[in-house]
Amino acid sequence: MLPLLRCPHSASVLERVGDELVSAAGFRYPIVNGKPVLVKLIQPMHVSPPGREIVSQNIQNFRVKNPRFGDEAVILHLGSGNVPSDDQRVISMDILPTDNVDLVAEAEALPFASNTLDLVVSGAVFEHLYDPMQAIREVRRVLKEGGMFNIDTAFMQSYHGFPSHYFNMTPQAVETLLVDDFKLEQSLVPESGTMLESFIGTLDRFLGLLPAAERKSLLKLSVAEALDRMRKERGRANPLLHSMSEYAHRAMAASFVVVALKPVDYERRQAAVVEELGEPAWNALKREYYAARMGLMLRHHEVELYRQFTRDARGLTAEDMAAPPPLESFLSAATVEDSLSPEAFRVATNLLRSQQDGLTVQRDHWIDAYLKASTLVRVNQRVSTLLQGLPEGAVRSFLEAAFQSVKLRARRLIRGY
Repeated sequence: MLPLLRCPHSASVLERVGDELVSAAGFRYPIVNGKPVLVKLIQPMHVSPPGREIVSQNIQNFRVKNPRFGDEAVILHLGSGNVPSDDQRVISMDILPTDNVDLVAEAEALPFASNTLDLVVSGAVFEHLYDPMQAIREVRRVLKEGGMFNIDTAFMQSYHGFPSHYFNMTPQAVETLLVDDFKLEQSLVPESGTMLESFIGTLDRFLGLLPAAERKSLLKLSVAEALDRMRKERGRANPLLHSMSEYAHRAMAASFVVVALKPVDYERRQAAVVEELGEPAWNALKREYYAARMGLMLRHHEVELYRQFTRDARGLTAEDMAAPPPLESFLSAATVEDSLSPEAFRVATNLLRSQQDGLTVQRDHWIDAYLKASTLVRVNQRVSTLLQGLPEGAVRSFLEAAFQSVKLRARRLIRGY
């Protein structure tokens, strides 16, 4: 693979020196767990293996079966997540150092020489890219003449994914902006992207966010009745939306509004910041801040969601369970008042991350409470089923035996600690 690689900064040849790749222009890149990290501005996420709960592994194995590509073909799986490949022609690349990647790099700066790849395959990646137009320019650059790209990207999907989700593309956009002046060979809706997938995915997510009683009530209605209940009021006044978090509203919104102010002395100050930091570093600071804002909203949402699940499992009311402070109080505290100050962005980002850490503790508390409560509910249901129809003496004997068994297990558990 090394002969194909190039420095993402200078496009110069790379040479291995110990645990680094060093370019002829003097740029140095670490090799972490055998994986070159060829990123222009290396962040902790590029060198620290991510948790399994945030890594995509939506297929068991990646193989290319198209007979058009022979044994000598060079194939890039762009945004491979943690999907393994036993195809020796494949280079697995992702922004995160997962177990199964060969290379950590950014789609916007592919670390390959021009005209070297036969095929680039990307699935469910372009919606997560900060600059998909730069990424497609890079894909086009690295392909050989006669080379091919195969890109599957989101259209009618709600907000999802780690580390970020920026752009969904219409069918017209993928043809106009991605294909452009390449020869269009196919343009289609895949089986994994039908209108039913879009509708069911949205509906399942919506139902999953409702309180249990509200969900049960809605599911008892006919389709016509349920739609009528939604159509009567489509704004936040609809009772179906009363329990929805801000993150849920944003994740599934039909549209979104932003309002922003242009700072005083904008052009001069912006030029000074770019000159001081460089444009990539300045853009990264802003990107990290907004990612941290969305991350905080997600964590606050998770606290409220698992608190709601626990409440449903225990049959309690909202007043019986302590709620976290309002989301707005967290966001207001981390507002960037001077939007041309790098330090203001750093301070606000660190505060958002600290707030998120605190909410993570609360979320984990409610997850634990929910698991315990739902386990008890299932046990009670199971016991009720088992004991149904038994005479009173048999029920008493069963309960006494179960109680003795629980006491014995508790003593063993205590001894084990």
